[in-house]
Amino acid sequence: MLVAVLALLTLAIVAFAQTGGGYDLTWFSVDGGGGTSSGGSYALSGAAGQPDAGVLSAAGYTLSGGFLPGLSVAAETPTPTETPPTPSFSPTPTDTPPTPSFSPTPTPTSQACWVTILSESFEAGFPGVWRVSDSNSQAAPYQWGKRACRPYAGSYSGWAVGGGASGSALACGSNYVDNADCWMLYGPFSLQDASTARVSFQYWLQTEQGYDKLFCGVSIDGDSFHTWPLSGSSNGWQQFAGNLNDITDAFDLAGQSQVWLGFLFQSDASLSLPEGVYLDDIVLSKCVAGGAPTPTHTPTRTYSATPTKTSTTPATPTPTTRATLTPTRRPGLRRVLFDEAHAEANTLSWQRAQALVPGHPEWVYFGALATTLADEFTLVRNADQLLTTALLSGYDALMLSVPTQPLTTDELASVGAFLARGGGVLVLGDPGQRDIVNALTRPRGINLDSYLLFAPGPDGDFNVDDFSPHPAVAGVSAYRTNWGGSLRVSSPAVALAFTDGNVFGDLDGEMDQDPGEPTGPFTIAAAYEVGPMRLAAVSDNPFQDDFFQYRNNAPLARALLRWLTAQRAGWASRVYLPIIVRE
Repeated sequence: MLVAVLALLTLAIVAFAQTGGGYDLTWFSVDGGGGTSSGGSYALSGAAGQPDAGVLSAAGYTLSGGFLPGLSVAAETPTPTETPPTPSFSPTPTDTPPTPSFSPTPTPTSQACWVTILSESFEAGFPGVWRVSDSNSQAAPYQWGKRACRPYAGSYSGWAVGGGASGSALACGSNYVDNADCWMLYGPFSLQDASTARVSFQYWLQTEQGYDKLFCGVSIDGDSFHTWPLSGSSNGWQQFAGNLNDITDAFDLAGQSQVWLGFLFQSDASLSLPEGVYLDDIVLSKCVAGGAPTPTHTPTRTYSATPTKTSTTPATPTPTTRATLTPTRRPGLRRVLFDEAHAEANTLSWQRAQALVPGHPEWVYFGALATTLADEFTLVRNADQLLTTALLSGYDALMLSVPTQPLTTDELASVGAFLARGGGVLVLGDPGQRDIVNALTRPRGINLDSYLLFAPGPDGDFNVDDFSPHPAVAGVSAYRTNWGGSLRVSSPAVALAFTDGNVFGDLDGEMDQDPGEPTGPFTIAAAYEVGPMRLAAVSDNPFQDDFFQYRNNAPLARALLRWLTAQRAGWASRVYLPIIVRE
């Protein structure tokens, strides 16, 4: 490293042509002290010694030291024919892991436009302007906290589980907890006067690869957050830096009057590791015409490594792409439009869930489903837009979970056109809304019956473990349902899953099996495929939080969506990121 730097310094002397004519200026420097020297589009990070910053002058010459800006020649010295560039250097990193950096599409903006909205170093009082919470609503929560365990700079950093009544008692180096759901929110702030905005932060990560994740997200309602996930091991402190618009995929943040920035750490119920996640030096800024210049916090190296949890050898640097920044993602996440414009019984909005069932919003909330599938699918909530061809063209699949208002004739035609272009449709039904559901499914050989299914027992729930050898249910071995219906299937549709013989159809609504009431097996899932068209229907909607997370119905939802989106997977040119709905 030192030889390379001295060689570059020698080249710099040639560039300045300060030999001959009775002058001889030879540069020697064993310094750097861990500082960073930059100029133009280059940067030099020092490794040993102490910077020799200062100005030396004599006989009409001036030499500025420290950032090695070069020799400044006084007026009486002949003017060189070309203005020499500022000598600064960027050695190829060889002995430390490269810093992953977020590389959005460049935005042509002047450095002078950037205004800092927020700068958080965790050295002052915390949480301060932040709102921290544990969405598991424990009596003694684990929350984001200011701790001295592992600072990036200064004395403190933010530990994802180091605050709250329980987290504050964790010793440095402790494992993070299972089922963590720790939020840290800032906002709202305004971007009405901004053409763009960006965020940078330092992060330290050691989590179960693919299962326990740090999300950085932005929102325009404080509820649904478009997020960028990070998981696994960062192999030390790394930097994330990027434009906020590259985190969202459904709207432009410029001009928004209310925007929220959020960080979320989530873990599952197994394999917690030491420490988990730390954040430090968070800087949020916006570009405003005429704004005062502020530090840009642009990383000095633009490499991205794919971190692994076990390797201690730095990965070979590769040019940064969004697909390699986070190992938890796959290029081209499949986009699913989750419709709520027809008063569906289920929602991705916690606020709407509270309005639907004030005492038990978890009965209708699909937040756990969206989070669990976030490594493969982006569920985008459609609150009030009609299902048009233009709207559906941006998605791989459409999901309707018990619509209680019928689709219009034009909407049914748009859904048909979407199917014809290879889009997938997933319909979750309920016997009480069978007419609305059947308007979509009956023309394709799937008909939802009018009665509920129950199994003998206090709650009527039952397991399904009989599946056909169809790719729509590949890898699914079990599924649990409650208060669902049955499907009658005719060609070209095929049945996918069946109850056992103990299940009965409750014709009178008494939840007791009476003579003459039908008995199983019943069909509870079916698929339709003709040419590029694929539709799947399930006679119940048991993916709400209180049922989904305990009965582990994720494999069925994942298998159905994989099959439905297989023909359009990767068709879009953009890469989309997961959406997390805050509880």
